[in-house]
Amino acid sequence: MTSVEFRTIDVFAAGFTSEDTIRCPRSIVLSNIDAEPLSLSLEFDPRLYDVSDGVTLINDDGTLYIETPAPTIISPSRSVLAFQIDTAAMGQGDAEVSIPLAPANRYPAEDLAPVTDTTVTVSSAGDAVVRATWGTTSTTPLSRAWGAEVSAGWADVAVSQAGATRQYRVPTVIRCRSIGPQAIPERAVVTVTLDGTITSPPVLASVMIDDEPAELARFGTSLRRDGGAYLFDVTTPDEVAAQSTLMLVFVDPVRRGRTEPRVDSLHMATVTLRAPENAAERRRTTTSDSAVDISSSGNPLAPDAATGTI
Repeated sequence: MTSVEFRTIDVFAAGFTSEDTIRCPRSIVLSNIDAEPLSLSLEFDPRLYDVSDGVTLINDDGTLYIETPAPTIISPSRSVLAFQIDTAAMGQGDAEVSIPLAPANRYPAEDLAPVTDTTVTVSSAGDAVVRATWGTTSTTPLSRAWGAEVSAGWADVAVSQAGATRQYRVPTVIRCRSIGPQAIPERAVVTVTLDGTITSPPVLASVMIDDEPAELARFGTSLRRDGGAYLFDVTTPDEVAAQSTLMLVFVDPVRRGRTEPRVDSLHMATVTLRAPENAAERRRTTTSDSAVDISSSGNPLAPDAATGTI
């Protein structure tokens, strides 16, 4: 048995004190398959992976899809998926077998390590057994693990698109909630990207932390152009403590020109948050690392919103 094309997953230890790098193959190659049926057992950590409902086998004779049963849950950190491979339907020789695991969304409970190793066991009717195990390849101590949930309130700027009046959605209130366990680092940068052919550049009106006014002059701002887009940066002077919320309030957008601009394509407005990179710090991945006024499936959240690219 040989492994093909590994995927890696980074997993926080309990308490976010370190980060483990876990690896698992996307597929394995079984060599010298004969006519005997094979049994395959896949042991894995269900906190790390979602399981698909089948595996694909590929060899010189073609491709075979095998539906697999639901895995058996042994414990919260250990499940086993067992199924049969009818090698007679595949012919003899080597075959590549997909591993039906995909990284799961672990937020907000990402501090899981140590985790159960992934093990594949292949056995035949003649009791021949081949086994391989994959798991943690490295551990990195961390001085800080932090994260943020970014959201926005939106205002409308009327445009003409596809012969109808549509609304270009512009963020006017941005919230960055610090989710911990440590603070959002100082010198973090909130970037607002807007279509510069439709609206004027953003203007920061006020800043609040936990609904209390902050000194606006301490927050650095800068404006850049990238093609037809404005990129407006707001730099935080201090850390944002865990469980606190930074709120940026902007002046209502002003449309460029006196009439509704006619647009075919446009830059959708987006909000992102980044921080200075540090090898001993990690940002947690949340379900809202950035803000844009579309759904997870890519559809506008407002029924009359103008559409474009991000």
